[in-house]
Amino acid sequence: MKRHRVSLFVGFVFAVAASTWLGVQAQQAPEPSMTEQPASLSDSSDLWFVELSSPPTVDGTSLATTRGEKAAFRGAAARAGLAYQERYAFDTLWNGLSIRIAPGDVSKLARNEGVRAIYPVATIDAPEPGEDLGPQLATALAMAGTDVAQNTLGYTGAGVKVAVMDTGIDYDHPDLGGCFGPGCRVAYGYDFVGDAYTGPGATPFPDPDPDDCNGHGTHVAGIVGASGGITGRASRPA
Repeated sequence: MKRHRVSLFVGFVFAVAASTWLGVQAQQAPEPSMTEQPASLSDSSDLWFVELSSPPTVDGTSLATTRGEKAAFRGAAARAGLAYQERYAFDTLWNGLSIRIAPGDVSKLARNEGVRAIYPVATIDAPEPGEDLGPQLATALAMAGTDVAQNTLGYTGAGVKVAVMDTGIDYDHPDLGGCFGPGCRVAYGYDFVGDAYTGPGATPFPDPDPDDCNGHGTHVAGIVGASGGITGRASRPA
């Protein structure tokens, strides 16, 4: 399944750029304590997110602090004899690391200095097309309070550029402009994985066409900026 990044230029212009989706993401669950979580998780996973003590920089923590915590974690892990592979480090929206570690060392990892919580990296299956996902697009503005922002505060979304990583956009839909390319509302795009991509272990087959192959990306793009039968959150005329 391909995933895409969509950008919205209001003056009602969409720009789409696909992005590789690795088929993994953090499991959605209440944040457990360091001692409780490993016992409640599968011992078969070797990929984990490690959350460190401080909030990310977007919440006011200095970059020096978040990077210092990572350095402290690495030092403590070395002293504890933990063998792991660091895959990614995060500072801005989340403070932590993505690592690969032997399942038997997960409990030991949770006791490492500076670890606030750990989360398994898991494959999440997309819902089948046609499955009832709850409220429909026509209710999105009121649900999000956008009608107040538009009608009372006067915000229109003009001049704002939005990126959405998802399954693509049905750019042929008239409410999304009806075309793809420079001068269209869906102005730019790329599929980094291909329509048949299924996740880890699958071979990506990129292509330059960000057309939707699932429907979710079109739904999201409509919430952001549909203009026609449905009006998106950033599509109220100035």
